[in-house]
Amino acid sequence: MQDVGAIQHILRDNSVAYDKNFSLYDRVKLFLGDGLLLQTGEAWRKRRKLSQPYFTHHSMPHVFHVALDKSQQMVQRWRIYAHQRVAVNLGQELASVMLQIAAEALFSTCLSFEEALHLVSLYAKTQRYVHRAISMHRWFPSIAQWRARYGSAQLKRAIDAIIHDHISQRPPDMLDSFLAATECPLMNLAKNDIRDELQTFLGGGHETTTSGFLWTMVQLLQHPHYVELLQKEIDHVLPTHDFVYEDLESLSLTKMIFQEGLRLYPPVWITARRLLEPDVLCGYSIPKETIVSICLYSLHRDLRHWIDPETFNPYRFTPEAVAARHKYAYIPFGAGARGCIAQLFSMTQVSVVLVMLMKHFHCELLSSDFSYDLYFTIRPSYPIYVRVRER
Repeated sequence: MQDVGAIQHILRDNSVAYDKNFSLYDRVKLFLGDGLLLQTGEAWRKRRKLSQPYFTHHSMPHVFHVALDKSQQMVQRWRIYAHQRVAVNLGQELASVMLQIAAEALFSTCLSFEEALHLVSLYAKTQRYVHRAISMHRWFPSIAQWRARYGSAQLKRAIDAIIHDHISQRPPDMLDSFLAATECPLMNLAKNDIRDELQTFLGGGHETTTSGFLWTMVQLLQHPHYVELLQKEIDHVLPTHDFVYEDLESLSLTKMIFQEGLRLYPPVWITARRLLEPDVLCGYSIPKETIVSICLYSLHRDLRHWIDPETFNPYRFTPEAVAARHKYAYIPFGAGARGCIAQLFSMTQVSVVLVMLMKHFHCELLSSDFSYDLYFTIRPSYPIYVRVRER
């Protein structure tokens, strides 16, 4: 599905006639849990309302400060890499930092880089085995099925440990809101539901943001002209004073570069819905129970909406260009009521990390094979390495 009118109809105008309750998403639960992403109906509405306050503009200064702290730790680590002239596994580094930010900003959990790396590895391995087993019946015995379930069990234990550590302190964060909701009969939230939500926000959050950030960096580093413009913007906005939240408003090119990276490589490259009642799409009658897919990867490269779509050009996202384009021609975070709750969170943390890296380092791509595999997100087939040196 690439017709923007039909996409708007599915995701916004008639969204009540579509849901995610079908077998494909059952597999996703193994590595993301049965959280907000996969819930439907009243359960989804209650959990969305419970989570929403932690993703509004009012919460972003806190996210900024957490992201800045983790970025500064990353800068210190990369200075050692620069001194030793070692190759940096870019995907691994970004994934671990994104997970550290999400864990602390949402759940007051301070993970070391090594702890975050371990959890990232668990998510990645479980997702890989789920992908291998996805063509088989869910109860068909296979090594991939067993490994997917084993990985899922390991993830659950890791999440349970985070919850256990949190209970003794109860800081006022999103996890505390979930724990309080278990005491409210109207919320109907059990302890297993809390684990599912953490698994979703930590797993889905770091995975999607890392994917978009990684491919943005790959594209950016292949275009030195934009690297130079970006570093000029950063040096202009942050010449002498420390990086503060208000500076994000002035970093327009930084934001546009990430938006263009998300256009070319939308983290969730395809999404699907099950039709709950007969509908009409593009003039065709569609029966109940039909599964409708929307391929964001194709949509974002559709010649009807994008000139020279294969070219990396951040200036597609100037305010004038955005206003002239159909709103549903670009939906890297989904759209409508089921659009990604963490869109602003993701944009904030990536902007901070990108600014800190490009302010302090020159990066050189060492990898040349950028082939990818289509899992839940677009994952590189091989690790992507860079060499860094201090500016």
